[in-house]
Amino acid sequence: MTNQLRTLGIAALLAQSLVFFACSSAGTATGTGGTPGTAGAGTGSGGTTGGAQGGMTGSGAGGGGMCIEHPGSCTCLADNLDSMPGGACAADCQSVSCGKPCREACCVPCGIDSLGTKTCTCTMPGQAYTNCTCSPPPSFPTGLSGGLCSPQGYAATTPPANAPVGSISLKGVPCTIPNAVCFTADSMPNSERGCICMGGIMHCGSVNHWFTNTNAPATPY
Repeated sequence: MTNQLRTLGIAALLAQSLVFFACSSAGTATGTGGTPGTAGAGTGSGGTTGGAQGGMTGSGAGGGGMCIEHPGSCTCLADNLDSMPGGACAADCQSVSCGKPCREACCVPCGIDSLGTKTCTCTMPGQAYTNCTCSPPPSFPTGLSGGLCSPQGYAATTPPANAPVGSISLKGVPCTIPNAVCFTADSMPNSERGCICMGGIMHCGSVNHWFTNTNAPATPY
């Protein structure tokens, strides 16, 4: 009788082990991960973890749709050699007028709060960029117009050293008129700078023709 009970006990333990192993196998599946970000956003190819959907987001994507791992790259697959100091994609160039020879296209953040993407095309390697454009991010309000900011200030995070005493930066300043746009004290006809009121604060930077300057003497925000 005792031997029969022992046999039944061992069989029960084996059955429980098999059930646990089957459940564990069914609950864990692996995905194929994600593809690397291409000039901004990578997408996962799906995959599951613990039975739940969970594709990976491509690494290297940064603000403004840019590649953090490979600055200046439009593919996010390799470094843009033109981003090195003295290159056409370095911070002090990134334009057609700069005139430095390029080896490949350049993609860098631009515009208000650096949310846009500046793309400089290099049609003929060894010569200057053919064209550089700064595109706003999707759904960003464009086509708006306004005059000089009132109260006035600067789009830069810190006013320049030669700014009048008491000058302020408008970046992050509270505002009450949604989508009000205005042009700041550091705006020039060939390099317009300004701000837009979104989410209750001012977002500022290079305008890049996203807005139109009406030259009105005072535009509240």
